[in-house]
Amino acid sequence: MASPRLVIRPFTAADPAPVAELLARSTDEYTRYFRPFEFEAGVLEALFTKSRRDQWFVIEVHEHGAVAPAGFYMLRGLDEGFSDPMYGVFVAEQFAGRGLARLTLAHAEAQCRLNGWQRLRLKVDPHNERAHRIYQSVGFEFEQVDPKNEDQVFLRRDLAK
Repeated sequence: MASPRLVIRPFTAADPAPVAELLARSTDEYTRYFRPFEFEAGVLEALFTKSRRDQWFVIEVHEHGAVAPAGFYMLRGLDEGFSDPMYGVFVAEQFAGRGLARLTLAHAEAQCRLNGWQRLRLKVDPHNERAHRIYQSVGFEFEQVDPKNEDQVFLRRDLAK
């Protein structure tokens, strides 16, 4: 029997509906710290369709001939004129705690290096202790508090080296 296979691939036009469904199936308790936009296929489709420089990726688990969406991550803000991408990730509850968020961080850092982006930013709810531990353990440093929502902004420097 084949082992499960993990795939991170670019988002496509077919992905907004399944990703929105994945988000909608999540409990409010689980998604309480993930709030970048409304969890509807139309919202995701509009954001993805408008993207020119922003990058979106789907996380999938392939097993027994079936594909299960396990989450997604994005590098956003470039289309809005920011020089550094803003990382955001969502891992489905059934795949939480298996290292997928850390894997997407490594993937995101490689994407930054490929694109010549020297820094990567992310925002974290001040109460999301698990995310704080992960991000700080891989070199992100506190930069500032976002005055719009009190999220903490972290920065990873020197990625182009």
